[in-house]
Amino acid sequence: MSRGPAFVALFAVSALLGGCGQVVSGHPAPADTVAVGTTAPPTTGAGADQVSLRVLAGRWTGAYRCGQGETALTLTIDPPDGTIASAVFDFGPSPVNPAVPHGSFAMGVGYVHDVLTFTQRRWITRPTTYSMVDLVAVEVSPVRLAGTVTGQGCTTFTVTRDRG
Repeated sequence: MSRGPAFVALFAVSALLGGCGQVVSGHPAPADTVAVGTTAPPTTGAGADQVSLRVLAGRWTGAYRCGQGETALTLTIDPPDGTIASAVFDFGPSPVNPAVPHGSFAMGVGYVHDVLTFTQRRWITRPTTYSMVDLVAVEVSPVRLAGTVTGQGCTTFTVTRDRG
């Protein structure tokens, strides 16, 4: 079966927008690398019940877990520009893991197949040996976000909205 140029162009665009690239966490990437994350499969029941990105804009604090152990996390989500928002993933020491260095990177935020997805973009402050990760929020409310951290040796994250 022969596929025409329109199919090839459509496939290329969908692959580009779908984030088919992947960075393996745990191994440093060159400082000038802009990584593309992966996305999670769709979940059921999101659709019309999505919390809008405008409502999610603000500062969120909590923790995530990867190979280095529990790590403090602050997510700052900017107001959206259409269906996409920007965010900063800021991490550092936690009370139970004070040896973790500070670092931060920019992210894109949006719904992919009705799943709130945070996708790595570029480093702001990079500690040696750390890699960027993506987040897939399986619990989304105006006051709490929780889900999985996409990266080798990573598991979960939980953040709550800062008051004020």
